[in-house]
Amino acid sequence: MNLPTRITAQALLGLMLFATQDARAESCESTRQDLDVRISEAATEDPRHDRLTGSRLLRQSPFLHAELLAANDARSTRAVLDAMANLDRAALELELGKTAQDVPSQDCWKQAVDQLLSTADALTELRSEEPADHYRRWPRALGPYTIARPFLRQGAARWRSRERAAIAKGRAPVRLAFAPPAATDGARAAGMAALRQQLHVAQNAHPLGWPELNEAQLASAFALFAPALRTSDTRDHGRIGRLEGRAGRPFVDTSTPTGYTEASYVRHRGEVLLQLTYTFWFTERPRTGVLDPYGGPVDGLVLRTTLAMDGRPLLWESIHPCGCYYTVFLPADRSGRYENPENGSPEPAMVLPGPKSDAPIALHYTPDTHYLRFMTDAREERIKATSESYALARYDMLLESGPARPPFGPDGILHGTARGERWFLWPSGVRNPGAMRSSGRQATAFLGTRTFDRAELLGGRLLDTEQ
Repeated sequence: MNLPTRITAQALLGLMLFATQDARAESCESTRQDLDVRISEAATEDPRHDRLTGSRLLRQSPFLHAELLAANDARSTRAVLDAMANLDRAALELELGKTAQDVPSQDCWKQAVDQLLSTADALTELRSEEPADHYRRWPRALGPYTIARPFLRQGAARWRSRERAAIAKGRAPVRLAFAPPAATDGARAAGMAALRQQLHVAQNAHPLGWPELNEAQLASAFALFAPALRTSDTRDHGRIGRLEGRAGRPFVDTSTPTGYTEASYVRHRGEVLLQLTYTFWFTERPRTGVLDPYGGPVDGLVLRTTLAMDGRPLLWESIHPCGCYYTVFLPADRSGRYENPENGSPEPAMVLPGPKSDAPIALHYTPDTHYLRFMTDAREERIKATSESYALARYDMLLESGPARPPFGPDGILHGTARGERWFLWPSGVRNPGAMRSSGRQATAFLGTRTFDRAELLGGRLLDTEQ
């Protein structure tokens, strides 16, 4: 074959390969579009992560968006895009359910990443897609927020003041306790040593230094740091249970005490750290009267543990699933301190002392409002209360398509959990204030803006930390 003929054949082969790849990409997009319509009609969207208009086959979180902006070469960029593709595939499998046979081929996600990497404009557009805003902007732009600001500030200050006064009175007697899988001190120490090694191995193996653990390692970590729960009343509204959906309404089955686990990552001082989140659900926050704006069906308690690379907690954070009552607990044996904003915006977090970072922890919460007032070393006291064990389950289970799926909407709101406070807190811009919502959709301040799933730990307000 002479040279001109060989060149022509190679060109034709290249065109054929390009056309084939383009056809496959169109097929993936078309299939995915059909699936998205089906998922929307079935109302089984996974609301936790943002869908991207630049690619149907990628989703992002604030952490991944920040990592994409920081990626400065093809290898780093591919690592972030691969993580976005994996996030989308995992979410799609939940949305379609276990029995789904029509999940696209893995090649579809690879093609989507390859196409973005080879198209500068598409990648630039993807980088410009900001994470979803958890606040409505029109109340702030048109003036209601300006009028409400002093009242929002006073309300948040009153809550902190009341809680500090209650905390000063000391812990109430424990009458009900929930225990995670037991571990001896020796087993705990060995587990933390093994975790420390796993974190460093994973960090060194990842192109961006993320300490990504495998499923078995994550399961061990969740069991290792699972908290004990303690409260002062044995009635049903103080009991944790399994969240499910029944006839389109949320229902908490207290006969099956459960803690739901979810892993995430956050950047702190140039390093990415692993976060372990535990969510517990209650049947209700009982109303104190007809006009109680805070009571209603289903309530919860969320604890997030951020692990330093030494395998011990760097700090703990807590909210209710509505995003309210943001609290930071700092370990007694670390030098970190949380600096609240000087101008009071966003509203200051409640900052409380925690036990030493190597201690098994106990959460002391009020049985009716589920306020987390104390975090202690679980070995400190011998309780003479009714004690039950709880099981750990992946948070993903709550969003898997099926008849028992809790009724989370595409905006993350758990239908059937609206609170009366929405009538006077709407000027804050928070969507449906007081209603329970999924992870990834939790605004944690009515004054100013703050979300639970930030890319940087505590928004960069953790100071003087020694890891």
